[in-house]
Amino acid sequence: MEKPSIIACHLYDYIEIACMYKLEVKAVFKNGSDITGQAIDTAIIEFDTGAKECLLVKTDDKDNLQSIVLSELASLSAVTENPHFDVVHF
Repeated sequence: MEKPSIIACHLYDYIEIACMYKLEVKAVFKNGSDITGQAIDTAIIEFDTGAKECLLVKTDDKDNLQSIVLSELASLSAVTENPHFDVVHF
């Protein structure tokens, strides 16, 4: 089983802000791919390799929820203008 990866504590604040205000965000992964959607909530999701902390985002395609594994994030950008953050690097 894979050792769980956790993100720095202070970075959770930005995830929570994005969810609380339902901000449109762009998540860029460590592998270079990205996804854009409305931050909805966080969840712990069970994968074959174990449970992982995720950000749930609603994408444009039919209110589909996508899960973003937090430990795989390189950065999170706020597409929605807000006074809290623009870009956070993980």
